[in-house]
Amino acid sequence: MSYTSRQRYSYLWYYPSDTVLAFSDTTDNTTNTTPTKVCELQLKNDIQGTSNFRIKITIKCVSGGNGYGRVYRNDTAIGSIQSRNGDWFEISEDLTTTGWRRGDKLQLYIWADATHVAWGKNLAICGTSSQWEKTI
Repeated sequence: MSYTSRQRYSYLWYYPSDTVLAFSDTTDNTTNTTPTKVCELQLKNDIQGTSNFRIKITIKCVSGGNGYGRVYRNDTAIGSIQSRNGDWFEISEDLTTTGWRRGDKLQLYIWADATHVAWGKNLAICGTSSQWEKTI
């Protein structure tokens, strides 16, 4: 196999931690009552096997209703629906990843109760890498 035709791989396994691996500080808002994409990160290399990451998002809804946020992969929901009524609040969720490939996207979608404004920002993927694995 020639060098130019080889796949790029990350041979590391990841486990959840608060070490930031990638971060989007985009801040946006919506009055939509259906999920609206506001932040996105793109994977640069394949991740072999299964890894676990901590995903952090920050959301708020100060207009009296609830604001919602959810993490997506390539426009498909993978995280739990998170809600907030009040000022900025950081939420973290540990997610297991399998089969992630170069070019895959990690996204933050937000939405609000009717007539309210939801805000979202600070999409972060966090973890620590290890080249060791349990064999027994």
